[in-house]
Amino acid sequence: MLLQTAARTVPAPINIMRATNSRLLIVSDEPKHLKALQSELSVNGVEITNATTTEEVRLACISGHDLAVVDVEPGKVIDVLETLRGSEGHGDISVLVDTSRLQEDPSLAGVLPTFRAMPCNSEELVRLARSRVTTTKKRRTSTIANSNKVL
Repeated sequence: MLLQTAARTVPAPINIMRATNSRLLIVSDEPKHLKALQSELSVNGVEITNATTTEEVRLACISGHDLAVVDVEPGKVIDVLETLRGSEGHGDISVLVDTSRLQEDPSLAGVLPTFRAMPCNSEELVRLARSRVTTTKKRRTSTIANSNKVL
């Protein structure tokens, strides 16, 4: 199976995203990093889709996500970000990208309108994820509300 989807409960100390009913996409080309990120971000009410290749990202984009966490080698970052941006429903997705990836190719900062550099500790990652998910959901809700207005 190319994609793994999981949701599980994490102890209360970092369970700060629990009420968001959010969908996260974690992209990592290293299984150890993928598992660690999933462990840090898996909380009650959060559905996580994992992808390890650009093709898996493309397949994952069939369903919408509120946030993408990207941790792939520098040569793959631009492909992943362009795949996200070009996918229906993901053009405005917030993205967390490993800082070392951005330092190796600063032009990546312009690939998506909203991104945040990491690494950071687990609590900061969860806080950033919650903040970005909230921002994305508000922006999408506002866009839908505006498109439903009768002129």
